[in-house]
Amino acid sequence: MSPDEEAKLASQFAAPNLTEYNQFIEAQVPEGSGAVSAWIGEIQPFRSDESARGFLRDALNSVPIWIHAGKIQDATPRGTHWADIYLVNMVRVCEVLVLLMPKPIHPQAYLLLLAAIRKRRKMTSGRPGFQDLL
Repeated sequence: MSPDEEAKLASQFAAPNLTEYNQFIEAQVPEGSGAVSAWIGEIQPFRSDESARGFLRDALNSVPIWIHAGKIQDATPRGTHWADIYLVNMVRVCEVLVLLMPKPIHPQAYLLLLAAIRKRRKMTSGRPGFQDLL
């Protein structure tokens, strides 16, 4: 592949501008992270338990994983895995921190909390959730 073709391909997979995703809000960049911007938002990565199981198979088999608009595109589970019994209720919403890094470094994402736990904590304890601290 020529350098021009590589540059064109790389531009297609550039870090997203998260202002286009209304479920994300800009956050303070963690000190020492090297990120150019930070975003906190909610995603629901899996459409079903089967989708999560397919993701596990693909990850273990080094199959490319496609993500679009915060959802992992469905993969078909092949065979069984010992962790299948734990991949239940996988349609839960997750709160994540996304760090956009200077090119050519890919964005980094960190799970902060399952959204249902954050809401329950806030309702039962009266303490603010992480979202309220921004």
